[in-house]
Amino acid sequence: MSTVRFTNAGGVILRSVAGGSDGRMLAIVNLTGSAMTIVHNTGTNAAYRFYLGYAADLVVNDQVAVWAVYDAASARWRIVSYY
Repeated sequence: MSTVRFTNAGGVILRSVAGGSDGRMLAIVNLTGSAMTIVHNTGTNAAYRFYLGYAADLVVNDQVAVWAVYDAASARWRIVSYY
């Protein structure tokens, strides 16, 4: 499992993450002091994108983390937990 902590001054928009392999887990932690957005199915490389339920962007509040798992069958990251 890998962890990515965002600590810069807000306004984070996350569209993609490289390095996905089937079953890889990724913890994304928002420590920016404001909300950040994980964008649904948008990014420069299709295989690095997030596929989010309801085809909607996910707003992650400050001090909140999400877990994503890479699904090789769909070649997308999928959010599996929000805490």
